[in-house]
Amino acid sequence: GGTDREGENICFEVIENALPQMRTQGIEFPVLRAKFSAITHQAIHTAMRGLTLPNENEAAAVDARQELDLKVGVTFTRFQTRYFQGKYSNLDASVISYGPCQTPTLGFCVERHLERLHHVPKPFWTLQVEAKDRGEIFNLNWAGGRVFEQKKAVRVKAAMLTAGIATVVAVEEKQGSTPRPTGLNTVGMLKLASTVLGMGPHHAMQVAERLYMQGFLSYPRTESTGYPKGFDMEGMLGIQSKNRYWGNYVKSLIEIGFSPPRQGKDMGDHPPLTPTQSCTEVDIGGGDSWRLYDLVARHFIASVSPDSTHITTKIEMECAGERLVLTGRRPLKPGFTAVLHHAGVQSTPVPALRRGDSVQLADVSVSQGETSPPGHLTESELIERMEKNGIGTDASIPTHINNITVRRYCNTSESRTMVPTTLGLLLVQGYKRIDRELVEPAVRSYVERQIDEIAKGRVSLAAVLRTALGNFRTKFQNFVSQIKEMDSLFEASFTGAQTSKIYTRCGKTMRYLKIINSRPPRLYNPLTEDLYIMPLGGSIVLYKSLTCPLCNFELSLYKLGQKSYPLCPNCYCNPPDGMREPEEGVCGFCPMDDSHPIVQRLAVCDCPESEGKLIVDPTGGPNWKLVSTRSPLVACFPPGINKVTVLQESDESGSRLLEVDFNERKFSGKVPGGGLKHVGSLADPFVEGLLEYKHGKDGVQLGRRRGRG
Repeated sequence: GGTDREGENICFEVIENALPQMRTQGIEFPVLRAKFSAITHQAIHTAMRGLTLPNENEAAAVDARQELDLKVGVTFTRFQTRYFQGKYSNLDASVISYGPCQTPTLGFCVERHLERLHHVPKPFWTLQVEAKDRGEIFNLNWAGGRVFEQKKAVRVKAAMLTAGIATVVAVEEKQGSTPRPTGLNTVGMLKLASTVLGMGPHHAMQVAERLYMQGFLSYPRTESTGYPKGFDMEGMLGIQSKNRYWGNYVKSLIEIGFSPPRQGKDMGDHPPLTPTQSCTEVDIGGGDSWRLYDLVARHFIASVSPDSTHITTKIEMECAGERLVLTGRRPLKPGFTAVLHHAGVQSTPVPALRRGDSVQLADVSVSQGETSPPGHLTESELIERMEKNGIGTDASIPTHINNITVRRYCNTSESRTMVPTTLGLLLVQGYKRIDRELVEPAVRSYVERQIDEIAKGRVSLAAVLRTALGNFRTKFQNFVSQIKEMDSLFEASFTGAQTSKIYTRCGKTMRYLKIINSRPPRLYNPLTEDLYIMPLGGSIVLYKSLTCPLCNFELSLYKLGQKSYPLCPNCYCNPPDGMREPEEGVCGFCPMDDSHPIVQRLAVCDCPESEGKLIVDPTGGPNWKLVSTRSPLVACFPPGINKVTVLQESDESGSRLLEVDFNERKFSGKVPGGGLKHVGSLADPFVEGLLEYKHGKDGVQLGRRRGRG
């Protein structure tokens, strides 16, 4: 059978079941195995002439992966399915699964989805320049590209229209080439099937396996892009020379001498995917089977065809001090693209111009656009990320992608992009709240490296399983103890979101968050499935549409009786480095760290009764007051004050200066200097005399010195 690890593992399964029946009395004999990559007479006869001993280490590596994935997947899946099943009436999922490979695969899709949502469009302007030469109109590219100042684009447009003529300053022609492809491995086949044929990876793998079983293709599960030494390239090409579609091309290729394949990687498992027979559409039965066979066959022939060549022409012009560029390309020799049509170079002609020529500008216009977010991951990009991060094998990658679609964690769009569903978002965001490593690829990549060590005989199966299962046991216990972190997201999405109200803007997506009035209150982003749990004990109200200077989230006020404190939902839940974590239980004082800019902006001086600060109550007038961030202390200003502003300047003791603006009709005292404004710190006798000190709810008066006259 197959020459890879799975083939070795199957071999030992066969030995385990067949050997007891094969043994004769007291006679021991070695068991050998045949390795072949295609179901053809030649491949099987060659395998029988080169029998080898089975590789127990490689078989053990497969056992390790199977046992680990089964035990971890079943444990997490059973727990979270039982926990959530029937809890929310509109949660439509019979199984809520976790998989060591499946979940990081979903994580890649969600990561890109969140990048899109967090993207803030930025307006830009470009110039559309049309020139005319001998009656032919063509477009020129302005070297300035995108500009983010409209005035600059308008200024350049006016200058170009005034000049009216562009002069050719350079013409450059270069011959370039596109190298022929390497051999086609499984991942390459899956990516091409998605991008060229619009065929999903799971379906493409099923079709490839069926073609292999029918003897039309070599073994489709291969990591190799390089052909092994001794590969009968001429014989394989000879088979295809009889094909009605590309036979003539192959005959000419053999006559002139086919090109040696590019240096790919021979992983020692199976050779790259190749056609093993020359077939027509009728032979195979048409449909997707024929489309995939056609793609693989053409790719194989292309891998030993000449490189394709082309001429690139670059014309540089100047107009009003601005550089304009025109680039064209024309095929020279098609090379491998004569058989692999989708890789062909499109011809883009340019006018015949020489240095010193002038062309008249037909039109110059300014177009406005805005930066766009990256697209959702395509199937091809997802496969590439999985391979790069060691998530799954060439054999299992299609299965993992299929799992996240059939379980409705992701939808596949018509353009073959992976769009996470609400449930998929919830799961990934929930895992991140509890243990980010459950969804990130690093843990799985490490496990795969350990499995490679088993295959090489450097470490035992038992040792790897003991370590890996021990790590996941710890993670599972932590997951169970913190499942309510994930449940709070499910509750917000499937229950609370239906009765929630629009609240403030998210600083990441610039979309509105919803407030869920529960204990404690929660802010919820239905687009990203992010949840921000607010402090318990007070009430949360809007705060003048001001935004946080650190994260751009709209601010709220945290009200405790007659006191108020500024609150940033994001910085409270995700404190910046060096700032304190949210307190558990009831929050009786300022929820934000005293060093946060929204507190510092209001801070006047150190609190005399705690380690906190005295700040101007952000509620403002008409009842202006100072409140302590860490004690019940309150200092009230008298009636008749329009505004109290904290200035940047401080006195000798470090106390910030206050600018107090008085109401001429309502303030009964006298302001020093006879005006309606006074600037001073709390050490200023007049300012200090204005204040009446109290202790929070009980209102006990600590001292009062009227400074009104």
